[in-house]
Amino acid sequence: MGLASAVVLGYYPAASAQTAITSLTAGYEAGTSSSYNTTVADPCNTGNYPAGCNTSINLDFGIGSTNDLYVTGFQSGSQSYSLIQLADRLEFRRIDGPGATGERQLIFFEQAAGGSSTQMRSSYVNDMTEAMLSRVSNRGIDNAFSNDNSTASNNIERIDYIISSGLSVPVASQGDIGFVILERGGNDPFKIAAITALDANGNPSAFGTLKSVTTSTWGNTGYSISTAVMRREENESNLRPSHLVSSQSIRGVFLSLTDLGAQAGSTIYGYALFPNDTPNSATNSDLVNLTNFPTNTSG
Repeated sequence: MGLASAVVLGYYPAASAQTAITSLTAGYEAGTSSSYNTTVADPCNTGNYPAGCNTSINLDFGIGSTNDLYVTGFQSGSQSYSLIQLADRLEFRRIDGPGATGERQLIFFEQAAGGSSTQMRSSYVNDMTEAMLSRVSNRGIDNAFSNDNSTASNNIERIDYIISSGLSVPVASQGDIGFVILERGGNDPFKIAAITALDANGNPSAFGTLKSVTTSTWGNTGYSISTAVMRREENESNLRPSHLVSSQSIRGVFLSLTDLGAQAGSTIYGYALFPNDTPNSATNSDLVNLTNFPTNTSG
């Protein structure tokens, strides 16, 4: 899964459930220019970087006058939504395995016009939390749940979008409020559950019903981007490029509080994303403690 941006809380004037997004209210804005020297990642795609893995390279970010694609709303069919709040915390829950150990960062950036392997339109960010906890949708995490030891794999098993103060589910409009998930390519199924309780440390301690989102649910927003994928290990300072991905559409899905099974009058504390191979039989304890999770999820 390459999540371009996971922005929470859309509102619109008629009830709905799990629905495809048909367009974005978005626009490119000026970002920040930066550059640095590094080496190509290892492993890498030598077709994209002919000099080879571990060779020197200079990377430029924020190329051009408009850089970062900011989302303020979206449409689903004839209904229009506005983004009214972001989660205030994002946590990646990991299990070390064959795909990665430690806190690997794996981020894609939109390439500058012309398809250069060294020039990025997007502004630079150095970690996935900053990339994902934002309204910017032309950079994000690549292959979020893949841990099969491929070029782009990680050790992530759950992504928590936490609203620390909680969100009260309104009796009259629980179908009118929800969460929007965006993905580059729209070719990955995933699972999602509402966070229904936090422990004393502010971490999820209970979840609602685990829901499945299939690839057929993704809707095309009308935007497409070509990207460079970069990787940073826990002991490294900057991201290193590993491969390029040709143009893919940004796709999206909206899930209402009703669709997530939230009960009117209750309080939820955000939502969690899970890999598609999370067992449907997983207990609440499994979801909280990441027990009985497969650690060989394919890309």
